[in-house]
Amino acid sequence: MLKKLLAVLLCLCMVLTMLPVSAMAAVGDLLGNTPEQNASLLEKLESFTGESAEEAQQLLDSLGLLDEDGNLITDQTIDLDGKQYTLKEMEALLADPSTDLTRVAQVDGVPIALGDLKTIMAGLACGEPNILSWDILRNHVSAFVSCPDWVSARGMRMLGVPVKGDPTVISGESGAVGMGLIAALMETDEYQDLREAIGLDRFSQVLLFSTEGNTDPMKFRKVLWDGEYPTPDSPQKDY
Repeated sequence: MLKKLLAVLLCLCMVLTMLPVSAMAAVGDLLGNTPEQNASLLEKLESFTGESAEEAQQLLDSLGLLDEDGNLITDQTIDLDGKQYTLKEMEALLADPSTDLTRVAQVDGVPIALGDLKTIMAGLACGEPNILSWDILRNHVSAFVSCPDWVSARGMRMLGVPVKGDPTVISGESGAVGMGLIAALMETDEYQDLREAIGLDRFSQVLLFSTEGNTDPMKFRKVLWDGEYPTPDSPQKDY
């Protein structure tokens, strides 16, 4: 079953990159697929999985990936005090200093305190884990880490202004947190036990996934140019 789940995930990634531009103009647009687009999606799944379109559709439906109309479910609804918010609207609300962060919102029916959603890593503040990836991750990873915003900001700066000889990587807040985390783990004695537990040292080769680029130019400039979210205690040593 695990292999099938992984295959479906890979298939979805490949399928979405093969759909017409009009079908992937925005992730949320998938909720409004035309019958022709749904048929194309199933045909692609059939060619990748070797199963019939009906079997592919049944598999996606059994995994909770389709709505009642057969469209891919790719968005979340955020409800606060009886009003629904888009992600952008929720970001603006959280940025307002007068907002009471003890208030509780409903994210796809799951209660989440607003304070738990207040982060520059908006793409990671989902309120609840993806049902597919969480089932895989919880059974196969060695550690989970929750990071404050300065970790992500430092990752953005390290990738955007690397040491001599390293390539420049333009990565947004949610994408750069992995780099910031690796730096924090390697440079802070507080995390020595975790480093040793996962076998991380100066000779390790680490694969990082950056999930976004410069998606918010103003925030990107504030972090890189203006030093927003500074590192509390600089770990830099004299060489």
